[in-house]
Amino acid sequence: METKVFQFFLCIFLVSLPLPLPSHARPSKSKAENLTSFNFIKNLEGCHKGETIKGLQQLKKYLEAFGYLNYSPNKAHASDNNFDDSLEAAVKTYQLNYHLKTTGALDAQTVSQMTAPRCGVPDIVNGTNWILDAISAVTRAFNTWASQTQFRFSQSQNFASADLKIGFYHGDHGDRAPFKGQNGVLAHAFPPEDGRFHYNADYSFTVNPVAGSFHLETVVLHEIGHLLGLGHSRVQDAVMFPSIPAATIKAFPLPSHARPSKPKAENPTSFGFIKHFEGCQKGQTVKGLKQLKTYLKTFGYLNYSPDQTHANDDHFDHALEAAVKTYQLNFHLKTTGTLDAQTVSKMTAPRCGVPDIVNRTN
Repeated sequence: METKVFQFFLCIFLVSLPLPLPSHARPSKSKAENLTSFNFIKNLEGCHKGETIKGLQQLKKYLEAFGYLNYSPNKAHASDNNFDDSLEAAVKTYQLNYHLKTTGALDAQTVSQMTAPRCGVPDIVNGTNWILDAISAVTRAFNTWASQTQFRFSQSQNFASADLKIGFYHGDHGDRAPFKGQNGVLAHAFPPEDGRFHYNADYSFTVNPVAGSFHLETVVLHEIGHLLGLGHSRVQDAVMFPSIPAATIKAFPLPSHARPSKPKAENPTSFGFIKHFEGCQKGQTVKGLKQLKTYLKTFGYLNYSPDQTHANDDHFDHALEAAVKTYQLNFHLKTTGTLDAQTVSKMTAPRCGVPDIVNRTN
């Protein structure tokens, strides 16, 4: 089965503009040339390594400003118009980043891209291109699933026609499952044949494990499972286990050095309110238990009928006890029905936003 994936950078940069532009605001081809101070680059079209052309010093500043070139202070040709090895390497990196033919020379396509008006934030910071690294991480995750299944994936150059679409979103983003800041939900994905996978952009995701951030590749590895139709696993070391601590890596198979460990710092999550209920049990009325009922309903453990007593209050009734027991059973905890320390610890961990039980089926 061949599945077209996504054009990741388009997803990142276009998701915040979901509304159609009014007709008077749609881009049109200007009769006048775009106003840009990058036009000096047009005079350098055709230049290549070994040449000395007036204006190359300015091009070096351009490439340095956007993260592609970094001469040491005393390096030869740092401040002249010579097209040296360093400049050629910088041009190749630029071409690679923009999916251009990697010639190292200033061909027409490269010059056209360089002269386009653009954002002033560097593409590469401290030697790292986060977008390319993120695409590589997501690609590795899809390759991992391809190696374990009969699915085959390829990257689509057309976002609109892709079968699977991935992006970072804030708040209400049009899928009826809004993110609510750092509320404990890191991401969510929809089963076939929907194809949407959304990161919660209010969290920090990193390509390498960093304290307080979440491993981008591990999260996508989990969410791809949902895209392919899988539900959650009750095995804690499994990729499809619903929660994951910060700075934790999971993979197929799980390497010993990457097994989840208890983080030194508390994971950022708004599920922290549950900590106040530790020790609560059936029969008690404690302020905030209504919020816990909402949590258990969200993840499929509790389903009051509209007219059922205690559906919207802070009373710990039979239905809530049964929901807590089901939760404990699902996560291999002691089935007490009370909010003991282990249960509270599990509930407060950041997790996937997909319910564990759908239509009363785990």
